[in-house]
Amino acid sequence: MTRNDAESPSPVSAGEREQGRRESAIEEREADSHLMDRALGERASAMEERAAALDAREAHNVELRSVNEKLVIATLAAQELRDEAQAARHQQDGFLAGLRRELSEARKPVDGEHGIALIEANGQLVLAALNAGAAAETASGELEELTKSSQRDPLTGTPNRALMLDRLQGGISLARRRGTRVALLFLDLDGFKQINDTLGHAVGDEVLRTVADRLGSVLRASDTVSRHGGDEFLVLLAEVGHASDAALAATKLLSAVAQAGSAVRPSHPLSASIGIAIYPEDGAEPAALIAQADAAMYLAKQRGGGCFTFHRDA
Repeated sequence: MTRNDAESPSPVSAGEREQGRRESAIEEREADSHLMDRALGERASAMEERAAALDAREAHNVELRSVNEKLVIATLAAQELRDEAQAARHQQDGFLAGLRRELSEARKPVDGEHGIALIEANGQLVLAALNAGAAAETASGELEELTKSSQRDPLTGTPNRALMLDRLQGGISLARRRGTRVALLFLDLDGFKQINDTLGHAVGDEVLRTVADRLGSVLRASDTVSRHGGDEFLVLLAEVGHASDAALAATKLLSAVAQAGSAVRPSHPLSASIGIAIYPEDGAEPAALIAQADAAMYLAKQRGGGCFTFHRDA
């Protein structure tokens, strides 16, 4: 064997190196493919989340438009009632003025037939005054009842969405001026559908009313609880110094829900999931805070329910 023959690579060794290069190239391509698949998956997930957020925002806007339409109708009805009351008052005023003129004429001679006319006119004047007062009181009561009903949830009596949005906006404006915080808690009852399905809607309504009462009983006078829809409630903590204040309130609310369940149906324990959003950290507008608190509530449900979660932890 010559020296050149000893130093030259064998055909088998060259083939192995070529095979190694090919395998390396294939592995690199597979790694690139995996990275691309992962990137496409993450992008698809992000697009799905964005689409879901847009759908939720659109649904929220539709609900707000419906609430605003109802509020406009109630306002128009209230104005019509005011106009009717004013017209009735004017009519009564005209009638009273006529009676006063008759009474003034009857007072001149007070004997004989004129005396009788004086007594009759005086009686009619008293009766007309009583009728006018009763009509005004009735109109005022109807107007107050209409105004109240247009701002309250018919089942629980809590502020409806329109009134809650107004109070939330007012709370944000006040906190902005004072440099303080506002906490919004989104509460959803766990397993409420099962109560409706097994015990009936009448019991479900009783549970909702009891829950609303118990939630209000553990809040401050400056706070607001509102039925947001179905088995969902919003709780506005007008002023909070620290996030721990919202956590303490959420703990009390969870206990209140459990007590409400025991009071209505001890055989069906009741719990809730709560999401918490803080102004200004989680949003500066009512819609943003509601959406952030809603997202945090779903995370609490994913963790098993019966707990609360801050949006910052979502």
